[in-house]
Amino acid sequence: MMSPLLLLAALIGGPAHADGADGFGIYEVNPDLTTGKMAFFRELYVDPETISEALTPKKPLPAEGATPARLELKNGISGWVVVSVNGDKLGVIGPLTTGVIHDVKPGLYEVTMVAPNGFTFTRTVSTVGPDGAGPMRKSEDVQEVTLPQGDPPPPPK
Repeated sequence: MMSPLLLLAALIGGPAHADGADGFGIYEVNPDLTTGKMAFFRELYVDPETISEALTPKKPLPAEGATPARLELKNGISGWVVVSVNGDKLGVIGPLTTGVIHDVKPGLYEVTMVAPNGFTFTRTVSTVGPDGAGPMRKSEDVQEVTLPQGDPPPPPK
């Protein structure tokens, strides 16, 4: 007599693992999300084939060696957000999702996200190299921070 769990495993078969490039561990990518030049968006308001050329960084950063970059738009809240880059409304990113725009010009972009409750946050985002290597910045763009030495100040009374 075969146990119910063994029977279920035999019926399901195959690996319980997402082996594709878009998989994450045991999870497959949601088929409702976009792919291609504008990946992982729930909804698009612009043509994904022309957005790379249309976007211009607020501050260009010459990339040494690699010209195409990607812009990662991280939605860290538990609700969907409408995303604008440099004032142009691009689309909707789902909760806790990172939307990606491929083949953009290297630089700093102003990204605004608006949640359904009206909460709006704007930040400056640097492009990432095509191989996923950190922000594409020249060393002179990075500022050094000097921390004060000695004992910390007493807490306020």
